[in-house]
Amino acid sequence: MTNILFTNFCILVTFLYASGLLSKRYVTGVTSPSTTVKINAGLLFGIYGIILMYYSFPIDPRFFADLRHLAIVVIATYLGWLPS
Repeated sequence: MTNILFTNFCILVTFLYASGLLSKRYVTGVTSPSTTVKINAGLLFGIYGIILMYYSFPIDPRFFADLRHLAIVVIATYLGWLPS
């Protein structure tokens, strides 16, 4: 369980770093990002949520946990309701 939890956090940090690099390259200026950028970011973070679901870890024989909710929280914090 610890290995998969560590893997989830590594995926989280790597994805946030890569999306930060992309946002510096494609989102310029102080104005709000366009709708196209928001939709593309929503799709990108959706893929991120799917990747995190792939690395779920068992808590109990009937229950699994993953960090997919963090993808929604991060995108909602940075870009609002549309991409989340």
